Amino acid sequence: MAETKKTAAKTNSHGAKTREPAAVREKKVPLAKKHATTNVALRAYEIYLERKKNGIPGSSESDWMRAEKEIRGN
Repeated sequence: MAETKKTAAKTNSHGAKTREPAAVREKKVPLAKKHATTNVALRAYEIYLERKKNGIPGSSESDWMRAEKEIRGN
């Protein structure tokens, strides 16, 4: 017997109903979280460049943790 995929009704910009597979629906990440992660990644890269320019030892993990602290306040 063939498996059926669970889908949810969704309306497109023209008002027509569309179907979206459950697997796609479950993987969606809130936009704010995507932006925060992108901002952390960019800031971590800036920290890395600054660190290398000044010959300061460190690691990508420490750059990421510092960036998260600056961006998210953790």
